[in-house]
Amino acid sequence: MSNRPQDITSAERMERVDSVFRLLLSAKKRFEIIRFCREEFGVGDDATDNYIADARERIRESMVENDLKDIKSTIIARLEDLYSQNYDIENFAECRNVLKQTSEILGLSAPKKIDHTTGGEKLPNANPTIVVEIVKPKEE
Repeated sequence: MSNRPQDITSAERMERVDSVFRLLLSAKKRFEIIRFCREEFGVGDDATDNYIADARERIRESMVENDLKDIKSTIIARLEDLYSQNYDIENFAECRNVLKQTSEILGLSAPKKIDHTTGGEKLPNANPTIVVEIVKPKEE
């Protein structure tokens, strides 16, 4: 009898990738994911790395090209997960906070007004004066 784990179905593999996907959204480190997969699925580092790669590919597929949008997509996915968890436990106050943060990230909330004064006083050089000197070219 070999020590090799039994082959799994594609449905079981997708469940494992989904589990790793959720761990990535929860900001778990690689070593934590490896430990989880070893305990839950009885697999080693290589198989876990494959699950991580597939889960990251899923994240990338839902994102747009540049890095800022990638980060924004990851944050939105994490907030959606957080909203879902809070909704399940009926923590509606936190659900409202998550919705507020999500709308701010997406730019759906009104712009914030920022007071650029210090204690109501004008900032130094608030009205700078520009002096322009016109120099006539020398005639030869």
